Amino acid sequence: SNLSSFPTVPSLDPKFHPETQTLSTFPHQASDPGFLSYCQTPPGSEAVQHLLNNGDQETKERIFQSVMSCDLLDMVTNHQSCQVVQKLCSCVGHDMLEKLVIPVNKQFITLSLHPSGHQAVLAVLAVASQDQKNMITSQLESENTLLQLLKDQHGYFVVQRCLPYIQVETISCIAKSFECRVVEVGCHPQASAFLQEFFRQFSGKDRLVGILQEKVMDSLECLAYCDTGLWLVLTVIKLGQPTAITTAIGWLENNMQNVLEDCKAVFVARTLVQQLLARSMKGIQNTWSQAMDRLVDKMIDTLVVVRENTLPLIIVAAMHHAGHIVVQEVARQKEWLGNSREKMKRVMEQHRI
Repeated sequence: SNLSSFPTVPSLDPKFHPETQTLSTFPHQASDPGFLSYCQTPPGSEAVQHLLNNGDQETKERIFQSVMSCDLLDMVTNHQSCQVVQKLCSCVGHDMLEKLVIPVNKQFITLSLHPSGHQAVLAVLAVASQDQKNMITSQLESENTLLQLLKDQHGYFVVQRCLPYIQVETISCIAKSFECRVVEVGCHPQASAFLQEFFRQFSGKDRLVGILQEKVMDSLECLAYCDTGLWLVLTVIKLGQPTAITTAIGWLENNMQNVLEDCKAVFVARTLVQQLLARSMKGIQNTWSQAMDRLVDKMIDTLVVVRENTLPLIIVAAMHHAGHIVVQEVARQKEWLGNSREKMKRVMEQHRI
């Protein structure tokens, strides 16, 4: 219950000497910089964390008061003292945590963008009550705040960690924020990764999320040829909303050759083929098997001139470094095809593929 075991640390503020401090004189006034200075050293940070782990309730309360008497930014923007705040979050009761959540919430953006400060936000989120989490995550309803965080490497982790806790109103606001910025978001590595997870968690749970997925598919021509945009498109197709698949079918029919010859967009075609075949039934024609037949017919009927030879696109694609993955997928599951199966078989045999 005393602090006599604190190691001596050189260059500390002369007013504060941890080796002579007792619990009764533990500094907790804002005017005394000793506590902050001590926590900002590796041995000091370690010693305070040790007390939080092993000290009694009175000790933890005194440390809490000392932390709260400091400027929160000064505490959490230093790696060593931030570790004290992180440890404190897991050691205090609801009432004290509430007092810590309020300043974290007020400085949510600044802390989330900071290399060590964002760790304090994550620590608070991990132990906060649902009401406290709601207070923090509701800030993502601001479009500017959301995009600012997503485009920062530290802010991105905070937003991702917020996802499991956001409420219906916030889900709708996020979806609405992205409606007119689908290409910008989809082509940004971190923002695209967030939106993929957002779709996986909330697809089918909010009308505006469905509208946003449609916006993604409407932007296929921009996103399918982009490294990060491609993954966003694949996520939407795999989620299997009928409108998304129908849009992808039309896009592929109109851009078949370009897609099969592009090393990125070809994965959209393969994923679409997988989805269509998974929805087809042997010997029974349905919307999806008919669409699959149309795509195969298109590959067969489209003629391409290669070195003065005119060949069906399906043959050219089979020999192409990108297109072959689609042809292989179709050939591997050809028993699920309808009327196009025999036609494809004849063309393949004719060209000895």
